[in-house]
Amino acid sequence: MARINLTFSRALANVKDNKIVLDAKNVKDLLSVLAGRYGERFNEEFYDENRRPKRFISIFVNGVEIRSLNGLDTVFKDNDNVVIIPVVTGG
Repeated sequence: MARINLTFSRALANVKDNKIVLDAKNVKDLLSVLAGRYGERFNEEFYDENRRPKRFISIFVNGVEIRSLNGLDTVFKDNDNVVIIPVVTGG
């Protein structure tokens, strides 16, 4: 387990405080912790019908998108900074 600093979009969990410190071993574990903490709203906003993160959600660890790392298996170190944001597109 690692102690991480997490910032996430308020829209994902409908919360006031979107900057928290918590313990998680990897991205998959972090998402499980968030789903347990924020319940159905988080699950609906974050996961698709196959229970995978929706493709318009980006997760960064120390400024690097997890798709460039080990995806959901990206392992955390103490004091890693994690950011979860929805990607905004349009034209």
